[in-house]
Amino acid sequence: MPGDWETGSYRRVSARGLHIARRGDEYNPPAPTEQYPRRLRLRVMDLEFHLIDGGHRMPSEGRAIVEGWLRRILG
Repeated sequence: MPGDWETGSYRRVSARGLHIARRGDEYNPPAPTEQYPRRLRLRVMDLEFHLIDGGHRMPSEGRAIVEGWLRRILG
């Protein structure tokens, strides 16, 4: 997320968002990542957030999350 996410000229969007983060991500440590739901909801009105175990790569279980999210938004 941009460093000026809270103070920049970004606008709220009505688009639905899905963010999947991983606790063991070597590029995005968990402490800031745990703040993403609160921060993202400043701009994204309909956000689904998942923080799951593992490293940086998308896990197999991520597919089920994405499929469930797609069913919900396209339903």
